[in-house]
Amino acid sequence: MPDEPNRHAQFVNATSGSTITINNPATGQLVAEVQSASTADVDAAVAAAQAAFPAWSALTGKQRAVYLRKLGALIETNADELGDLEVISIGKAKSGMHLENSWAREYVDTAEAVFGDTSLNQPGFLNLSIRQPFGVVGAIIRATHQSKLPCSFPYPLRSAPAVAAGNCIVLKSSEKTPLQALALARLTKEAGFPPGVVNVLSGDGAIGGHIAGHMDIRKVSFTGSTSTGRRVQAAAANSNLKVVTLELGGKAPTIVFADANLKNAVDAVVMSNLVLSGQTCVVSTSRVYVQESLAPTFLEHLKGSYAGWTQLQGDPTDLKNVLGTVADVSQAERIQEFLDIGKKDGKVAAGGDRDGAFVHPTIFTDVGDDSKLNREEVFGPVLVFHTFKDEEEAIRRANDTEYALYASVFTKDIDRAIRVAKRLESGQVGINTASPTLHVDMPFGGWKQSGYGKGASIASEELREADSLAEMGRHWVENWCVCRRRAPNAC
Repeated sequence: MPDEPNRHAQFVNATSGSTITINNPATGQLVAEVQSASTADVDAAVAAAQAAFPAWSALTGKQRAVYLRKLGALIETNADELGDLEVISIGKAKSGMHLENSWAREYVDTAEAVFGDTSLNQPGFLNLSIRQPFGVVGAIIRATHQSKLPCSFPYPLRSAPAVAAGNCIVLKSSEKTPLQALALARLTKEAGFPPGVVNVLSGDGAIGGHIAGHMDIRKVSFTGSTSTGRRVQAAAANSNLKVVTLELGGKAPTIVFADANLKNAVDAVVMSNLVLSGQTCVVSTSRVYVQESLAPTFLEHLKGSYAGWTQLQGDPTDLKNVLGTVADVSQAERIQEFLDIGKKDGKVAAGGDRDGAFVHPTIFTDVGDDSKLNREEVFGPVLVFHTFKDEEEAIRRANDTEYALYASVFTKDIDRAIRVAKRLESGQVGINTASPTLHVDMPFGGWKQSGYGKGASIASEELREADSLAEMGRHWVENWCVCRRRAPNAC
């Protein structure tokens, strides 16, 4: 398969002369060496996107949807190839690949779901607010040991809504998974996208920094660590004040009340913490708070499920296995630091060890709220189990974090469910469900140090700027973030 950057609907050689080495975390064997883009390659990709923008943005949403549907069909047809590339690149179990392929299908309808607003509040005026594409937008998918799992679904998740809205995109793939991004670029070309609409670059953090600071990019979306997100925001501010959407770290809490459906809650927590080895882009459940009267029973069921999943961890190419490795050995070594902290600050209820990049499903109990294990993102199959007495305690402890991307509450009492959900400080709250449950008809994004802005959704307005039209006048208005339930400055 091609190993060069993709732009102008063709694969071209990078000008840097450097490469990215990809090793299989399960075996340690060399998988591939991929050409790494230079800042000159970024400039060329931006120029290609600028040239493509007038014609692409002039198409109707229905016309753009034709290309997206072709791409969605090609992703389905080539699902095995895309899955195999992730298996050998980051050790993801092949049996779980259907999850992101199904997400990719849902995003192809975004082009026809962009709307404006009208107002008749001023006598004699019909006021219209319409959504206009930004122009060239950038997407950066970072792959540090504290970032989101490097995987293929950020490609359709970031690119599909952007181009559906009429933008042209320059996307830097994760250093860990350039093969998948290049394969998806090939499929984008096969789908017939006009040259310059979608541009894919392989490269390191310096390339992401150049995208964030580029004067001709009007919006940038970043998926990765909080520390790198700060640098992206600074580069955007110091260049052309481009709009920034950040999806950063998380420490997702789940609250389980005594009246919850036991099986449903246990299954949801297990799936959320262990799917993709605890490295989902929407943040795995990493803290669970169970009401005291239910806690002993809940923990025993939890331990039984973790033991079952541990038996199904192994060769990620074997379809009988549901767990493979974490992204690489360096990530496994970082998780080992947290395992050591957990043994010091609490008690091991399940797992607690690893074999190379295979980190075994782990549960810790009796961990203090101030422990590093309880406060920082582990990004692996590690769960901290807590108990609580009443609703107020559960909410206070769940909110005691600087991260706020996803939270969950389990109860049969709908009044309590809504009441608690409203008080949980999180960009998304699941009721009787847990991450990675998402729906493309709802905006997605974080709060606090989990980032800001809403994207990856047909309901998101942040991939277009808002124009207000009043009689013959025209002026820019603030792009309100309608999905936030709380802070008006969330956008």
